[in-house]
Amino acid sequence: MIFRHFTDTARNRNSYLIACPKTREAALIDPIESCMSQYESMLAERGLHLAYTLQTENDRLSTHTSRTLRKTYGSRQVVPFRAAHFDSSNRDSEEGAKPGSSFILGDLKIEAIQARRLSEGELSYRISNYLLSSQEILIDDSDSVKNQTSPSAGSESIQASSPFDRISESRKLVRNLRTTRSGVSIERLIMEDLHTSLVENTFSPKEARVVKTYLTHLEDNEFCHPTASDLSEMLGDVDRTAVHVLVHNIRWKQIESERLPMVLEGQTSKWLRELQTKPTFTDHEKEFLSAYLQLVERHQRPPSGPDVAKELAGERSVQWIRKRAHTIRRKQKEFNQPILILNRKSPEISHSRRYMMTRRPESIDHQEMHYTA
Repeated sequence: MIFRHFTDTARNRNSYLIACPKTREAALIDPIESCMSQYESMLAERGLHLAYTLQTENDRLSTHTSRTLRKTYGSRQVVPFRAAHFDSSNRDSEEGAKPGSSFILGDLKIEAIQARRLSEGELSYRISNYLLSSQEILIDDSDSVKNQTSPSAGSESIQASSPFDRISESRKLVRNLRTTRSGVSIERLIMEDLHTSLVENTFSPKEARVVKTYLTHLEDNEFCHPTASDLSEMLGDVDRTAVHVLVHNIRWKQIESERLPMVLEGQTSKWLRELQTKPTFTDHEKEFLSAYLQLVERHQRPPSGPDVAKELAGERSVQWIRKRAHTIRRKQKEFNQPILILNRKSPEISHSRRYMMTRRPESIDHQEMHYTA
């Protein structure tokens, strides 16, 4: 899911853009006139088609902005049912929403829910694990959000019993009420925490730009982490070294806020250890492993550094080979996996002493190697 937050500090108004990464259909919730240029830029840069504008309450300025967007993009304008009912002049162009109404946005489903304040005619919208209202953003397990925000709950505020309630003050715009992280991808959790920090203006302008670019890569590449080179190329005017420095700063700001840190492709972090079950390898490490495993399968013994370099047609030095082996071993140790063996020399194959290998029929990312002499 593509998610962005916009704000009008002068009027203390919040607006949200939601989009489906596959179909590129987008929706704006509580559009703000002062943010029109930002909407237009976001829609154009990401190749998004505005399908809906949705309002949480009957705000005249938001209604006017929605009409402008409808005329420009042909989007469907959705307002709270009571507002639509009384505005007879726009009955043909506006759609009414009430608790229980739903709208399809590609692979996403937007559900209208009674606002927690129980104000007459005011709604919140739930998309996946996000509950968006004019006053706050709640992030939680979908079932928990649904149960805690139903009209029958009748409570003025939600008490978070979660150990992950890192932003519990009622005045905060974003509240994370997750009760568990199990079954949720690390990338999704990282994105939620980065969204939270962006909304709270935690980052400097340069850092915020890197974070938004990082989120764009995750959203458009099925949660695949970018490399520093990827970010540098996407940013255009920031070199790879500067990207590493900015990512380092972002990572520590997240850690200090008790949030998950940003990680680049192939990186591991002790702060994510409890959520990871296997090591991840960089493209260079995968290149090494592919050649290494072919040699082991062919000769039934661990190869040496020169053997692997030769298998790669001399495109990589022995020093490069040994460095890759070192980083792979380190990752295997962190996850208590069998350690890769790389011979210092290339001995002749001995028929009396033969190395046997057993490996799972999985991809390089998941392969574990066991040797017995």
